[in-house]
Amino acid sequence: MKLKDLVCKMKEGLSEFNDVVPKIFEEKENDNLSLISECLKQAINSHAELPKNIFKFTSWCRLPLYELDFGWGKPTWVTTSGSSSKNLIVLMDTEDGIGIEAIVNLEENVMAKFENEVELLQYASLNLSKQSWRTQGRSNAY
Repeated sequence: MKLKDLVCKMKEGLSEFNDVVPKIFEEKENDNLSLISECLKQAINSHAELPKNIFKFTSWCRLPLYELDFGWGKPTWVTTSGSSSKNLIVLMDTEDGIGIEAIVNLEENVMAKFENEVELLQYASLNLSKQSWRTQGRSNAY
């Protein structure tokens, strides 16, 4: 699936969500248990239709993580812990706030293909100075 197709699917899903959820709130105004139950049923049903290979993305961009000071000064680099969650990509601002880092956690065979993807390498590069936090050969900072 190409990126533009994925974006279209996500827009369609968000539009459908925005159409359905307010109606549920209107219909079940005073029945919170039924509302929660209905939302969970819809989530479970939609999850059953998803493909087996799910990639999770999250963005920590614009969070003032580099402004945190616990008494020993502001951090020089902020990252996630070595997560064991497969197929997880976390986007974060760089320290200077100009760029974006992607913390990528994939299975080894998938990571090998990802790291050699020509189109990706036109826009991103592996930051070798931050390799030391790498866990079990699956996570890389780009």
